Amino acid sequence: MSITPIIAVFDTIRSNPAILRQNLPDMVSKLQKQANEDSQGTGNKVTAQEASFASVLESNGIKFQPKDADNPTEPGYYYLYQLNGSQQSIDFRVFESDGKEMVRKIDLDLKHTSSDVFFLNDGWFSKDVIYIVTWNRRTSQPRKRVTSVVATFIGLGQDIPSTRENEMMTELINIKKKYNSEFKGVDSLCTYVRFANRYKCDRFTPEFTEKCYTTVNNYVKTQSEPSSSSSDSSTKAPSTD
Repeated sequence: MSITPIIAVFDTIRSNPAILRQNLPDMVSKLQKQANEDSQGTGNKVTAQEASFASVLESNGIKFQPKDADNPTEPGYYYLYQLNGSQQSIDFRVFESDGKEMVRKIDLDLKHTSSDVFFLNDGWFSKDVIYIVTWNRRTSQPRKRVTSVVATFIGLGQDIPSTRENEMMTELINIKKKYNSEFKGVDSLCTYVRFANRYKCDRFTPEFTEKCYTTVNNYVKTQSEPSSSSSDSSTKAPSTD
């Protein structure tokens, strides 16, 4: 067996990007039970994109698995939601179980925007995590009225940023670590530096999108053979603290 159902999921999304903008309140409710209810703000709220993605997973035979449940006893394909909590990469893990343990896995993180810029906030792109970005591509601008279509980008974290972008983020992360370790505030003020970074989708040209998706396909194929680390139940994004 191999983890091929995820390719069918990707093909479905690529052929109809708007499928990740469905209104699915029942799915939102199901996934919300997996979110970290102790988190502050709206970062722990299930998005329409996440609920829609879960629906596409299930329509391709990939079953929901609560993250606090025991390993499935029935062989098949499953997905976990917010495995590491609501404020940490990853959003989804798709895995194959042989009925005893996890034998293959794919980690995914979702980003969405109604424009052509999405928020990275305090995070960055992680290696061997597949990113799915839902955004609006401008198609024309007749009489200064912007016309756009829903677009999807699917790529591995290590393939997305340019060398210059990686170099800048490395420098910024080091500055932030230094500040947060050496400066704790003054008087009653407690300080902690966080990022509010954004990323422009003009990076995702048709040519770049196809190139990255080809790499994703090849990466998924390499997951067809079990590895010694495939049974690991958690994956943390590189720390930016």
